Amino acid sequence: MAAESQSMPEQLTKIEQNLGYSSSPGQSIIDRLQVLELKTYGNIGSGSIFERLNRLTEKQNLMKPPSAGLAQPDAAKQERLNKLLQSANLTRDLATANTYPTHFFRIEEANSKPSSEDYLDCVMAASKNRVFKFQTMPVPVYISAPPDPAYANSVVAAFADWDRRTDGMIKFTPVVQPNAARIRVTWGHLGTKSDKNDSTLGAHTVTKWTKKPSGRLSLLSVGAIPVPLYIPSPGPKYTVPPQVIEVNLDLVERNEPEARYLTLRNIVAHELGHAIGLLGHSPVKGDLMYPITDEHSRISQRDLNTVKRLYEKKATVPL
Repeated sequence: MAAESQSMPEQLTKIEQNLGYSSSPGQSIIDRLQVLELKTYGNIGSGSIFERLNRLTEKQNLMKPPSAGLAQPDAAKQERLNKLLQSANLTRDLATANTYPTHFFRIEEANSKPSSEDYLDCVMAASKNRVFKFQTMPVPVYISAPPDPAYANSVVAAFADWDRRTDGMIKFTPVVQPNAARIRVTWGHLGTKSDKNDSTLGAHTVTKWTKKPSGRLSLLSVGAIPVPLYIPSPGPKYTVPPQVIEVNLDLVERNEPEARYLTLRNIVAHELGHAIGLLGHSPVKGDLMYPITDEHSRISQRDLNTVKRLYEKKATVPL
């Protein structure tokens, strides 16, 4: 069968087989495509999904018979893979030259019952029992031009992760003017100095709010006698300017190409968690909102449970 007559999942499966890689059950098409691009080119491609898939298909030359064998990774790529394994502290041998190493993901155990746990108590403690949440969806977002066009793909994927994993409860829409956005993504050089936990700042979210005057005192004449009357201010008690997520390019670009784009995607997804109201952090390493984020981080069921419970509450500080 010609590659052009195959469905997109079939083409992806054939490329995966050609590379000796098996995708995880339930993994989305875009995730599978990005993993294959990282394996083939060392970075995530640009353009539409169809263009990217066609480029991969041509690169892998799927029309060759299986006996043609797998392409041998060059020495530079093999060295990068070796460094990546060492940085992850994996205690297994490096794969042979024509075998690609497994990508490890923090996912729920197969056929396990979804967790009902959350860490809302940590969120409320960090916010001093104030509920920060968006009142309307979708949330308008603006992404500043990155130094590497492929970085924009990672940022967009981070927004899509929250939309997909919350089944649309959290939605975002891009805007072309920064002033029209409620969340802005910017780029900066924040250094690579580590803290006491040997962690480096990957990004930070700036959230400011101002408390409005609670009301005003007026005088009401009752039988020619002035009586003081307190008139409360209408609407929310707080005003919040657009939030800013500043990505630390120094940390992102310190990563090897095989991990750089996934790390950026997960760092932005973590900061989006803060931006939508998940202040503070989870104490559990398997949650996206754990203080340390890397290329293996994912939105967990506990993350979803927490944001769902938060958005069931009445907003104290509307974002």
